[in-house]
Amino acid sequence: MHWQERIAPVFEVAPNMAVVQVQERKLHVLSNQSLIGQSIPARVQHLLALQVQVLICGAMARSTCQQFRGTAITLIPFISGPLEEIMQAWVEDRLVSDAYAMPGCRRQNMTAPPALPSTPHCCRRAAKPFHHQHGEP
Repeated sequence: MHWQERIAPVFEVAPNMAVVQVQERKLHVLSNQSLIGQSIPARVQHLLALQVQVLICGAMARSTCQQFRGTAITLIPFISGPLEEIMQAWVEDRLVSDAYAMPGCRRQNMTAPPALPSTPHCCRRAAKPFHHQHGEP
């Protein structure tokens, strides 16, 4: 999700989405998708239809995170920075650096909350990607 060539600060209102493919640790931008006017369920379905495997985004409401339960999409929320730099950091396994955390988000000792093991609770608990397993309750 992006806005003005940066990761959009809030998933739910991001106007665009860059769809990229990684081959041999190199990025290939496949398309830029408009999300304007799409509801949250429509956004989730859009991502699924495109067979997105990883979603890197800014802030995301807990209720939105829950809509990804049972999908094969790995969420990496609470990320901030220039789009190209963030994508390259992800390819190089550097995305969990504090440098890419949203302002005010401290990433030390963060884990998913016990009640929803695959859903981030807040930025203080979103350092690691959360992968939703098919059939997860």
